[in-house]
Amino acid sequence: MLDALSITASAYSTGESVSFYQGVKGLKDWEGPHRIGRRSQITHSHLLASAALPVLFPSVKIGNQFYGDGAVRQLAPTSTPIHLGATRLLAVGVSGNRTKAPLENKMTEAPPLSQIIGHMLNSAFVDTLDNNLEFLRDMNEVLDFVPEHV
Repeated sequence: MLDALSITASAYSTGESVSFYQGVKGLKDWEGPHRIGRRSQITHSHLLASAALPVLFPSVKIGNQFYGDGAVRQLAPTSTPIHLGATRLLAVGVSGNRTKAPLENKMTEAPPLSQIIGHMLNSAFVDTLDNNLEFLRDMNEVLDFVPEHV
């Protein structure tokens, strides 16, 4: 059963990652470092805002603020489902760079601008999920040592 739906977008005026959610009664708004959760009636505007990649698509006005791509400031992507009561997560990655490049792969010339931009985009959009999932795995391993009755 689905208890909640959330769409995250970046608020340009505050720099916060805002998770708009709708769901069952009892869910509460939350605040964390550079991220907040706000109960809202999800509309197509929330979806458009979350997908509004900077420079490529225009920002979207919701209420009195303009929003853009939700991944830009989403430093803890698994935070929202946990706040909404999830006990299990399925993360679908879109990155094809799961294999590490060999260290011997030395460049003889400076990388082109396109490669540098790609590197920056990966760090903004892909690395945060990988790092957040690693943190969750580590925390779950620690919790395995805690007795159930504690």
